[in-house]
Amino acid sequence: MIDQYQVERDEKGEITSDPNRADDEEYVLRLVGQVVTVSVETMKFVKALPPLEPPAAGYTQAEMDAAHVYTVDEESSGGGA
Repeated sequence: MIDQYQVERDEKGEITSDPNRADDEEYVLRLVGQVVTVSVETMKFVKALPPLEPPAAGYTQAEMDAAHVYTVDEESSGGGA
C-alpha cells in the first residue's frame, strides 16, 4: 500500500500524482493504521471459523488433486503437492 502512495510525475513532468493531503497531513498514516486494523480483525474472524470437514468418501485421488483437496497426512508428508 505504501508503494502505491508515493508522489509520482509523468514522463514530461507536467502531471503530478500526490496522495498527500495539505488539509490532512496524517491521512496516509491513518490509512496505514486502518489497513492494519482490518487485516488483524480479518485474521481473528478466519481463526474463529470452524475447521473444514474432510472430503466425503467416494472421491477419487484424481478428483481431490484437481480440487486441491488433501488430507492432513498427505499434505504433511509432501504427497499432495
